[in-house]
Amino acid sequence: MDNQPSSHLKKRQHTHYPNGLPHAVMPLCGDFTPLTQVIKHAHPWSQLAYSSRGVLHIETEQGLFVVPPQQALWLPPNVTHQISCLHPTRLRSLHFQAPITTSLGADILTLSVSPLLQALILEVCDWGKGYQLSDDKQRLIDVLVDQLAAAKRQDFFIPNISDKRLQPIINHFNHQPDSKQTLQDFAKQVGASTRTLHRLFVRHFAMGFNQWKQRIRIMKALALLEQDLPIKDIAATLGYDSDSSFIAAFKQQMGQPPKQYRQHN
Repeated sequence: MDNQPSSHLKKRQHTHYPNGLPHAVMPLCGDFTPLTQVIKHAHPWSQLAYSSRGVLHIETEQGLFVVPPQQALWLPPNVTHQISCLHPTRLRSLHFQAPITTSLGADILTLSVSPLLQALILEVCDWGKGYQLSDDKQRLIDVLVDQLAAAKRQDFFIPNISDKRLQPIINHFNHQPDSKQTLQDFAKQVGASTRTLHRLFVRHFAMGFNQWKQRIRIMKALALLEQDLPIKDIAATLGYDSDSSFIAAFKQQMGQPPKQYRQHN
């Protein structure tokens, strides 16, 4: 994915709790203007990074996660991460003391956000940082943690890799998602056989070249849909032969057509 020049980004500090979290769950809310970036940081508690409007771009040492409003990113304790957004975004994240979320494990997870889970996240965010814990609130937190543990896992993620044979291909499609170049074309450029390149894609991305290219295009489509662009223009920008082929690919990846996605988000 393209990163905006750092000189154009509005930097924000992350939220500090020098004495630890005041409660087991603490809301983290902010309405971000376009091209906002929360500087790279880590903390000893877990975080559920969620946006009720707008797409989050979250960089970790593992790679880049693109997180639309139907999804949230679970970040275990001490994971270094950097959050940015290209367009107006409503950050509605939650910080968790580690012991209450052991059921989610120690890995970064992309989770589907059901209507119930979304309602729970927004309810806790409405409490504000100075809330007083009550029996009712504790029961709601218990349901929230259960819903997080039960949430469907997604895989909308592009890992960082350093393979010199794949890097030119990645850079090319990152800047030209409408490119028609094939794996055979790249094989000549990078000095590796088509079969070798295919094996490398499967090894690093757990998918073949065509699937990877589709993933890159859909990730870029999420950012384009935040703008008021016609679907046909987005399809053309991403290299689809027709509106219908883009709509079908988007629906397969995101579970709904792009027009419906934009209306909901």
